[in-house]
Amino acid sequence: MKGFEKLTDHQKSIFDKTHKRHLKTMGVRASEDYSVENIKKMKWDKAENCESLF
Repeated sequence: MKGFEKLTDHQKSIFDKTHKRHLKTMGVRASEDYSVENIKKMKWDKAENCESLF
């Protein structure tokens, strides 16, 4: 996904852990809609100190 390579290792780790937890909260069909392949772009939001996904 666009922007992932710009994240630090720590930010990538946060994304991986959060994304896995998020997928576990939904069924198989719904989790397919939120797969990494469906994320078009991501960036680190410095003001909010979090990742933004598009």
